[in-house]
Amino acid sequence: MVQTLAAAFLIHGTSQCNPSLRRSGHFGAPRSTARTLYMAPIGIPKVEYRAPGSQRSDWEDIHTRLYRERILFVSQKLDDEYVNILISALLCLDNETHEKPITLYINSQGGPITAGIALFDTVKHIKSKVATINVGFCGATASLLLGSGTPGMRAALPHSRVLMHQPSGALQGSAEQLKNDAKHLLDVKKLLHSLYSRVTKQPVDKVTADLERDNFMSAEESQQYGLIDRIIQPSEKAGEENL
Repeated sequence: MVQTLAAAFLIHGTSQCNPSLRRSGHFGAPRSTARTLYMAPIGIPKVEYRAPGSQRSDWEDIHTRLYRERILFVSQKLDDEYVNILISALLCLDNETHEKPITLYINSQGGPITAGIALFDTVKHIKSKVATINVGFCGATASLLLGSGTPGMRAALPHSRVLMHQPSGALQGSAEQLKNDAKHLLDVKKLLHSLYSRVTKQPVDKVTADLERDNFMSAEESQQYGLIDRIIQPSEKAGEENL
């Protein structure tokens, strides 16, 4: 089950855990029993893993390793297929235990509003606490996911960005169909505004006004707005200045 779900999060590249996250002491990085890291032929990092009580070590992809530590890397467009996989993973981890938090590292452009709301509702539905961390860019529904985390456990890296904007859609068909579609779009907009208001504590009227245009935010601005609770600052290094 672990490998089946984690396979959905595989990406090509050489990304590694950011040391500043591990040092922050707020959202724990995996307790490493992996002593070695190597690149598989297709570019997916693999780590050595030894199950508790086992004398044998196995190699597994880094996303499976993170999944074992209740960490999910949300790195793709939040379309229906990907969101369904994320929901399955959240439900599975929540079923294992409610005592340990689940951490979502997010770097996504977002996706269809209906899929994003389904993921939002699932995060709010499960009993486990959910930490959300913006590690790069949270656009559209990914920004809503960022704000959906457990209060006090929503964070961002210093140079991350956020984009909030209205849902949009092309309307076509008969006059009656256009009327129905327009009503549906307005209902979805109102729902989106209320959800942003819920997670940010901003008045609905302010959210509505702010979403009349693309609203880009820095990490500091997203904290002031109420989407996140804190910014994870890099540790000071001797002889170096933080950029």
